[in-house]
Parts: sequence; structure tokens; C-alpha cells
Amino acid sequence: MSLVVVNNLDMNAYKLLAVDIDGTLCMPGQEIPLEVIESLKKCVNSNILVVISTGKKFTSIQALCENIGIEGPVITCNGAITVEARTQKILFSHFLPKALYRTIISTLENDERVRIAVFTEHDIVCTSVNLASKLLNSIGEPTTRFVYSLLSLSSENV
Repeated sequence: MSLVVVNNLDMNAYKLLAVDIDGTLCMPGQEIPLEVIESLKKCVNSNILVVISTGKKFTSIQALCENIGIEGPVITCNGAITVEARTQKILFSHFLPKALYRTIISTLENDERVRIAVFTEHDIVCTSVNLASKLLNSIGEPTTRFVYSLLSLSSENV
């Protein structure tokens, strides 16, 4: 990972900066360096639209957006949901069709080789503490709900 800090750039030459967090702004599970935070604030203060794009839920990066001053769109849940940071309004969402979700889960849920974590609009759901939930927890994205069967989520947006 390389660290780029905004110093002597012509800030008027840029309109948009879109960045990922884990593996780009910082190593997975680590804090974003202060120099990077300050550079992002400098971009926001120069009227550059800073858009964070992440696999995380919005609630996991909300404090970061507030700290930097991001008010516009934030791409979350690996691109499935775009939220306006200032209002927390969902601007875009693309969820799995319910029938497809049921097919995937009924095929994989009981396979001992497969560990599943399901992202809904508001939660990360697992059936137990497993490799998927441990991995997510290690990058600061803890499972928020456990259920007996992931098929019970088939009425939710996933």
C-alpha cells in the first residue's frame, strides 16, 4: 500500500476523489493515518467531492464521514447501497432478487465447507460465529445479528 498525501496539487483541477478504505486508505482493520484524514479534509474544503466506496455498512464509516466533512454520496456494502452522508438517505440500492437469494442460501447454507455472512440494509447476519464473521470482525465490521437459518431473511433486502 502506498500513502499519498495532498500537498502542492492544483485543487481546482479536480472535481471528484473516489477512494476505498480497507487496503487503500489503510491496511484492513487498521486506522486511517492522520495525514490521510487531513488530506481528505483539504479536498472537501477545496470543494472536491470526496466519495468513499467501501464494502462496509454506512454506520461503520459514518463517524469517518462526519470527521472529514463528507456530506454527499457514500458507496457502501460493496456497491449495493449508496447513501447520502448528510441525511443518511438511501440514494441507490441493488439487492438480490428474493428467489435468487432463497436458491443460493438453500444450496449453500448446510454445506460445511461454506461460511456465509449476509449483508442486509442494516445488519450483517450469520448463523454462528464462523470464519466469515471472524474475518469481518477483524476489519471492524462485526456481525450484528445471528439467526438459526439464513432463509429466515428471505423477506429482507439482502
